[in-house]
Amino acid sequence: ALLVGWTRVLFAFQFDERAWRVDAVIGGRPESCQSWQHGGMTQDEAKALVGKRAAEMVEDGMRVGLGTGTTSVMFIKALGERVRAGLKIRCVASSDSSTALGRSLGMDVVTLEELPELDLYVDGADEVCVEPSAGLYLIKGGGAALLREKIVTSAADRFVCVVDESKIVPKLGKFPLPVEIIKMARPRFHQRP
Repeated sequence: ALLVGWTRVLFAFQFDERAWRVDAVIGGRPESCQSWQHGGMTQDEAKALVGKRAAEMVEDGMRVGLGTGTTSVMFIKALGERVRAGLKIRCVASSDSSTALGRSLGMDVVTLEELPELDLYVDGADEVCVEPSAGLYLIKGGGAALLREKIVTSAADRFVCVVDESKIVPKLGKFPLPVEIIKMARPRFHQRP
């Protein structure tokens, strides 16, 4: 089980071969989607809040995965403040832009080859769907970093997903489902005459 944070919500999180599955838990009991409203905040304020809360989960000496996207940027900036205050961590990023941002904030951002195991990976999601009897499901990868996000996620012991309420949908599919085929694999998926 992994962890997912969203404003006042903490989720138990599991991955299986079909989907990212998340079961909502607040104070030990399942909650409905209506309890997740952050009330009165702008979207940027909500993203900054979840980014800051995720950054607070990082401890000295941790190996941290840096996600990609607008909410991940808020996390990376909040983490950068902690690094400037003396927090010692090493990081792997899921995109070139996150690598550049992390390094500009004084973080030790290295490759997955140099740091193959991570304690924590923090990233956003494009959609989060609530299914009361089954939990929550995520769509990820809309920012064109799907493959790298999956690789970094697979190296992490815990995954924290940072989203604001605009990402909550009653049914997945509002955001187009990302599909990524790497050039090397294209012949395997290209239709043959």
